[in-house]
Amino acid sequence: MTRSAGSIRQLAYATPLLFVGSHRIDDWALQLLIFNLSDPLRPLPLGGLLWPEHEDREIEAILPVEDTLYLTIEDFGLVTIDISDPTEPAVIAEVPLGHSGEMQMVDDVLVIAAGEPGVVLLDVADAANPAVLGTLQTVEAQGIAVRDGLLYVADGMGGMEVINIADPSMPRRLHITSFADESQDIELFGDVAVLAQRDQGIRAVDIADPLDWQRILPSTPTETVWRFSREGDRLLTISGQPDPGWLRVYDLSDPLNAVPIMQYPVHKNRAVFADGLLASAGSSVCIAAQTPTALAPILGSLSHPGEAYVSACFSGGFLFVAGTGGVHVIDASEVSTFQVLTTLLPGKRCFGIATDGERVYVPVQREGLHVLDISDPFAAELVGYVDIPLRLGGIALQEQVCALIVESSSIRLYDVSRPERIKELGAIEVADHLRELDFRSGGVLAVAADSDGLILVDCSTPTAPTIAGSFDRPYKEVDVAVQGDLAFTLNQHLGLAILDISEANIPHLVGSAALPSSAYGFDVADGYAFIACNYDGTQILDAAWRSKRS
Repeated sequence: MTRSAGSIRQLAYATPLLFVGSHRIDDWALQLLIFNLSDPLRPLPLGGLLWPEHEDREIEAILPVEDTLYLTIEDFGLVTIDISDPTEPAVIAEVPLGHSGEMQMVDDVLVIAAGEPGVVLLDVADAANPAVLGTLQTVEAQGIAVRDGLLYVADGMGGMEVINIADPSMPRRLHITSFADESQDIELFGDVAVLAQRDQGIRAVDIADPLDWQRILPSTPTETVWRFSREGDRLLTISGQPDPGWLRVYDLSDPLNAVPIMQYPVHKNRAVFADGLLASAGSSVCIAAQTPTALAPILGSLSHPGEAYVSACFSGGFLFVAGTGGVHVIDASEVSTFQVLTTLLPGKRCFGIATDGERVYVPVQREGLHVLDISDPFAAELVGYVDIPLRLGGIALQEQVCALIVESSSIRLYDVSRPERIKELGAIEVADHLRELDFRSGGVLAVAADSDGLILVDCSTPTAPTIAGSFDRPYKEVDVAVQGDLAFTLNQHLGLAILDISEANIPHLVGSAALPSSAYGFDVADGYAFIACNYDGTQILDAAWRSKRS
């Protein structure tokens, strides 16, 4: 599910409740929202709180503990909230501490990473009356982890510290290890501490002896890593530039060798594991199935200098790639050495292509719809044509119905049961910038709609199509391919997303894969994803992993 909640900063989850810290859109007031996620596809809003006086601040961390929610606010301090009735949350205490960030609970002691002031320990046995027990100044405490009376601190440019908090009224520094990099978060995996670092990415430190950290293990090369979340042997990171960043999941069953198993683009801030779900925060809350998807390797590519490619389809061992120079026919029987055999409609601006196995249907810009018999691709014959002197785009087929994007904003449906006499059935205005489309069984049409994301259109009655549902992603959604109840949707900058569209009114994310360059069109067939990557050529991805999602 996705649900807009203004600018979202933090998330926390305690079955079945999701807590969202954000700014309200209309007046930028700081707010807490509570949702019931018993059914993740149908989140139920329960209650919330507003802090108009904190409009210039952020919620830094949220920690639910039974009937109490602990919340830290940037440059203010701690707020404790009674959530025994989540429809009526009530503030029961506020403790001004200055800057306050990540929290950990140890028995009845709440440990807070407070930035430059260091770490703060509070007695919260009575949640309505928190009391400061002890403090210890550090360089810039950003992330914390606690085990066996020891507090491990990701201390910004101060490196990594271990602090004895067996007596929380007298925290005692035991050891400091410095790095030439900023440490921003920390998790513990057995005898290894894993740090999120600004430049080095993920760094592992051997802490078998907390007082002897001379054995610093190699870092895992990646971009800037901002935040961690963990469940079992899986580590979730927010990394990269803030807009967009990347949500990446690593297998740390061997903490010395972080293995990437899933990635998805997000808008900065926070992400959490949540009992079989992943939740990420940005301009909206995104809930995804947690089961990881392996990253798809690129197997081969072929470029055609001076041409741009915008769509492709696969039929009978041939790949048909449509673009500004016509339709190239490619031998795809051996994906690592495939070759162009011939070109159909040479010199024409072909902005889409679809096939029923015997024919290809090609919309040519400012001309019309061309239907070619490809039983012999070397002698393709024009068997049907509709004059449409408008801007034409993506095209899709289901049984005897052809769907065509016209003037970038509408979809027309045609009866193509007789190619020599094609008849228009119906039409619908959908959005401003439609790119590509594909049918799911039952007459549901999945439409890549640029900045409007993926839109699902019910065409079961082709004379009266209607909009059924949608799924939003940042930037440009440029192509879509449907297999069964899965929609593989391609974003020009963010790569592939895999959506379950079995219920057209509530499509939801189940997997993703990144691409090395901008992409404009693709098709999925025979275990491969064939992707037209504009001036970067045609990329081929091993898509066999998708079956694990279905």
